Amino acid sequence: MGAHRPKWICFRCASAFVKYATRCPKCDRSLTLVTPERARQKGVALPLYVHPSKAATKRIRTGFAGLDRLLSYEGGAIPGDSILLASVPGGGKTTLLFAACANIARRRRALYLTIEQDVPALQSLARKLGMASARKVIAEAPRTLAAVEANVRSAHAALGVIDSVNHLAKHEGTTVAAVVGHLHALAHETGTALVLTSHVNASGLVRHGPEVAHATDAVALLLGNPRASRRRTLVLDKSRSADTTITVEMEVTAEGFRDVSAASAIPKQLGIGAALAVFRDPSSGNLATCEVQALVSSTTSTPRKMTAQGISPERVRVLADLLSRSLDGVTIGDSVVRTYGPVPEDVGALDAALIAALYSSASGKPLPAGVAFAGEVGLDGALRAHDLGGDAAQLGVTLVGKPGKPLLDALPPVRTQGGARPGTTHGGSHR
Repeated sequence: MGAHRPKWICFRCASAFVKYATRCPKCDRSLTLVTPERARQKGVALPLYVHPSKAATKRIRTGFAGLDRLLSYEGGAIPGDSILLASVPGGGKTTLLFAACANIARRRRALYLTIEQDVPALQSLARKLGMASARKVIAEAPRTLAAVEANVRSAHAALGVIDSVNHLAKHEGTTVAAVVGHLHALAHETGTALVLTSHVNASGLVRHGPEVAHATDAVALLLGNPRASRRRTLVLDKSRSADTTITVEMEVTAEGFRDVSAASAIPKQLGIGAALAVFRDPSSGNLATCEVQALVSSTTSTPRKMTAQGISPERVRVLADLLSRSLDGVTIGDSVVRTYGPVPEDVGALDAALIAALYSSASGKPLPAGVAFAGEVGLDGALRAHDLGGDAAQLGVTLVGKPGKPLLDALPPVRTQGGARPGTTHGGSHR
């Protein structure tokens, strides 16, 4: 691979790269890459040439969207990385990784080295799961570290799996940490992404201590009791190239692993006075949904009664006043509000959904199917910015409203019995 002139310099570790990354691939610090001119101003010594960094290499897609999200920010394994995947015995490591190799083998070279089993056992697994592309996977059953290294060097594969480092260390008569350290260096030297399998201890942590985890680029855990459930959860214990707050739900079926889409839990159609809120769970980084229901009375009392569960009544009162002000001739009277599902720590994320639920209840008509709401609403009626980006599309819903624009202008046209939008006359505006 030829050398290139550096375009970005990390002012923390003085490493040079040809492509920009939000996190330095060398020292793992955020927002430290600057232009050579800026680095020179900071007093950083500049190299004349640099080899392309990992940020410039093409990611290796495994065919599992959730697993790809765990492997890197961009999605997919990074060439030259070493990843340790650990679970309880029978947790499904072999099934998941061999299927990933079969998916990769459709386009690129994939290597599977089994130390625990033999090649016929892998072929039997492939037939059981119906993996047509499994025959393209380079499968071997070495028993020594030297044989493993020879297979990795000769295969020139994009991704290789060593299953498992515990049995390999037993054959070698050495420690697991020594084997993992050797394979980590081999991955960086050959440019092959290596996935190493291991086991977890009684506490659910990687066996053989932190020295094993420190010797790899990433450590992932496949959690779940194979005797009690078909559900599995993938989490990152450590990573230099991905967000460690992400969790991925998967399910074991007769055809192997499959991603569990959050869209399967989304109702297709909500009733009158109900709206779906989408927000990001800060503990896991995943999207979560909460259904907000509102019941608005046809008469008003002074003072109005606001009953709320999951949201403060005062917040409901403010948003009801905002809705009444925005819809000419409509006054939101006594209201009852309830939430179903997880409530975010910042309940402001439910503002847009609460206004939509009040709007639907006042009109007596349900909102259209497939719409959802996200974000806080200011006193000017404008939707505030949220951190969902385009991720809501994975739920199979359409977000209503644009940050900085009035939410009421974006609400779907829910018609009343007379055919007019609530608070309007025929041909009039609700503003």
